Amino acid sequence: MFKMLYSVKDWLVSEKGRPVRFAGLMAFFAAATLSYGRMLIRFRDHLGNNDWDFFSFLHQYWHIAIFSFQQFPFWNPYVAGGMPFFGRPDSGFSPFPVLFVSLFGVVAGFKFMVLFYIFLSMAEMAPVV
Repeated sequence: MFKMLYSVKDWLVSEKGRPVRFAGLMAFFAAATLSYGRMLIRFRDHLGNNDWDFFSFLHQYWHIAIFSFQQFPFWNPYVAGGMPFFGRPDSGFSPFPVLFVSLFGVVAGFKFMVLFYIFLSMAEMAPVV
């Protein structure tokens, strides 16, 4: 029995156990993300405080333009009497918001996006396993 425990320990420390250590670390980060973002998941119909309504408006506009009018939004007629869409740094047309808002809708997409960014930031600060 002790020989088997030693071999498992040796396997986890060696190069063969690297995928297992990586999967365990990512599972830990996923659990920590869900623990940290539990209030986002618990209140799934609420937008939140501060600027959530403004940012949801910016993401909802391009979503409506693409999926309702079947055209790419080059300008936003609802902000300041008309403004170029790509002239604003907060226009929200980057890959992750587009993916999450398109799949889950605006409110749930934002919440999944926040959880994904939390997980991504934890995974990027992880040591090399």
